[in-house]
Amino acid sequence: MKTAGIIAEYNPFHNGHFYHIRQTRAAGYSHIVAVMSGNVVQRSEVACFSKWTRASAAVKSGVNLVIELPAVYAVASAEKFASAGVSLLNALGLVDGLSFGSESGDLQELYRCAEACTKINGSAELSNFLDQGFSFPKAREKAVEQIAGLEVSRLLRTPNNILGIEYLKALQMTDSSMEPITFRRKGPGHDSKEFSARYASASLIRETLQQRDIYDLNRFFPEEAFHLFRQDFALKTGGASMYELTTAVLYKLRTMTPEDFARLPDVSEGLEYRLCSEAKNAVSIDDFLKRVKTKRYTMSRLKRVIICALLGIEKELMDTTPSYIRVLAFDSKGKEILREAKKTATLPIYHSFAKLQEDFPVLAEKEALATDLFRYACPKIPAGNSEYQDKRPFAIRTGGRK
Repeated sequence: MKTAGIIAEYNPFHNGHFYHIRQTRAAGYSHIVAVMSGNVVQRSEVACFSKWTRASAAVKSGVNLVIELPAVYAVASAEKFASAGVSLLNALGLVDGLSFGSESGDLQELYRCAEACTKINGSAELSNFLDQGFSFPKAREKAVEQIAGLEVSRLLRTPNNILGIEYLKALQMTDSSMEPITFRRKGPGHDSKEFSARYASASLIRETLQQRDIYDLNRFFPEEAFHLFRQDFALKTGGASMYELTTAVLYKLRTMTPEDFARLPDVSEGLEYRLCSEAKNAVSIDDFLKRVKTKRYTMSRLKRVIICALLGIEKELMDTTPSYIRVLAFDSKGKEILREAKKTATLPIYHSFAKLQEDFPVLAEKEALATDLFRYACPKIPAGNSEYQDKRPFAIRTGGRK
């Protein structure tokens, strides 16, 4: 058994992801395990479809086992997101390689950039650009350019390269035995607004879904995945959007004090006062972000503030490392991985949410809140406490719909 790990969101699972899985399989891996964000994602939004549906779509399309990236890490910065994903794969104790897509497709140049990022961490060059008021991502890019050149620093301008670089850093920091492998992304760019024959960016797919249109998107999905997404869409339990939460978001932000904001990740240097003041004046989520946005604070950072406020995720909790492995979906090969992981895993493996709640009540509470938040963002709002009521994970029979 030669096993590859993938860290993903599958938000939603589309042909680009399917291509990545096929390339990984062609590289000689017989088994694939994915660490996937749950009902909130790294863009600091709710997922467009539930984690159960997305995990099932992944397994129907070639992944053998899907485990959950807990909410506290799923909404973190790229560095913490990558570090937590790598930690979970390491903890299985049997993953041979880490496979990821990148705009570059060149592992060696990504390594060079990762080494430069490590070198400038805490450096005078980085501090100088931060003191000039640049955001951390821009200051890092400029500092890397100074010590490694423009060609290397340009890698930090695209999201999948950035994640790939953070994966490489995490592998080195954890002294991981996993061998990295990268493939050039297939199809339009990460935030492209253009459709191609069979590929579209996840952001464009999500944007189209917000227009309540899924039926013309079938060519961008593997057949089994599209069936699952179309089903949820028809039931109005998919196609979730943060904009459905506008009133709840504004209410939450307006009731927070500067001290409340200061306890959240990514809030420092007096930002809490600006957040508190502008929350009283904002009339929408976008309006709030525009009011608070400056050269110093990226939209990604500010969106993390909102999602962490809604979930009650404070700095200390996000600074932890993963404590458990939670199974979302698997097939027959995934069962083989789980059977072997019983002997090799360094973290406990959970199928039952009730048991997880008993052992890790704080983290379980955040997952329950994330699930309820996702449900509130769907066109049809079901009864609450759905995280507790769900009887999954799914054992999926591939080759036919369950």
